[in-house]
Amino acid sequence: MKLILITGDQVRHKFFADFLATQFDLELVVSEKKAYNFWDNTKHFGQSMIIKDHFRSLEITERKFFSEAEWPQCKVLTIERGELRGDKIKAVLRQAKADIGIVFGSGILTPDIIAECPTLLNVHQGISPYFRGSGTNFWPFVFGKLEYVGVTLHQIDCGVDTGGIICHGFPEISSKHSMHDIGCECIKTSARLVTKVLNGTDASGKFYPIQQWSTGRVFKRADLTDQAIETANRLVREGLIENFVANGGKEVFQTIKLSV
Repeated sequence: MKLILITGDQVRHKFFADFLATQFDLELVVSEKKAYNFWDNTKHFGQSMIIKDHFRSLEITERKFFSEAEWPQCKVLTIERGELRGDKIKAVLRQAKADIGIVFGSGILTPDIIAECPTLLNVHQGISPYFRGSGTNFWPFVFGKLEYVGVTLHQIDCGVDTGGIICHGFPEISSKHSMHDIGCECIKTSARLVTKVLNGTDASGKFYPIQQWSTGRVFKRADLTDQAIETANRLVREGLIENFVANGGKEVFQTIKLSV
């Protein structure tokens, strides 16, 4: 089975690409540069030290988990943010002739790019349909709903994380984990989940997705505020993770109304 991966350019993306390359014939990695980096988010978040500290802590944790990650020995095409469209990228994807395309952490794909891949799956960090958009494994901490921390593998359509769901994956959570530790565990879970799913199908890449049953809520980058981070950090200090683990780590899913 030949794969292409459309992803970002940070250490977690390298880990994911390298893991896939050990399991499948990874033909091509398209690595899109992020519009911002961990250490300087001024363009999107202003001068807030709370938000900057949040991202600094995230980077430190990701480097702890994925410090040895490097790009695999395959073709890696690095593009600027916003270049994931147009005839150039379409030609590259067409030439790769992959059976399945995997998307992990890139920008939103345009319909003409989606059309170039017969089967295109998104590895969404969050549980769709409830949490869609940006930072979707952060918001369950804000709402005190850790049962909604996880991964969704779904087909890609022209919406934001709205394609048919193939499966969910949930990380192993320890009472010793931090918020960012759990996020990294979700990335590791993502790699194992994709491997398990793809090994369960043939080269034709046939899946039987389930239509999403709720609209949930779409989170935008602008929703990440000082107040949201302070709320998540306070709940963690008050024992959110320890209590979740002590209660068995799982709760019955239900449709929830989200508000901050």
